[in-house]
Amino acid sequence: MSLNWDASNIKVGWDTLDEDGRDQVANLAWILMATGVKNITEDNVEELYIRIELFIALTDARGWDYSLDELKGYIGYSTNVTSETRTQWTKRAVNRFAESRIRLANEAKQDA
Repeated sequence: MSLNWDASNIKVGWDTLDEDGRDQVANLAWILMATGVKNITEDNVEELYIRIELFIALTDARGWDYSLDELKGYIGYSTNVTSETRTQWTKRAVNRFAESRIRLANEAKQDA
């Protein structure tokens, strides 16, 4: 299944963005997929911000430097990502973190 996104209804206006701004908005689709959020709305923008911050803390992700105010400018952005509740997403994120740490520990043992 392809990852589709639509930024035609974002608050800041797609037409007002330069090339870097459009690249940053395009990158949001991957971030929403990683955070289990389908659309950016008034109701979920703070939850998205929290999930991004937690994802960065768990994975040391780079290039995800979105402020809450910046994300509010992207309200109206939509994707075909499957939405997850906070509980579903947290469970998935923590499990992937744990699995990656176990894998790294096992690799370190093999290299020793």
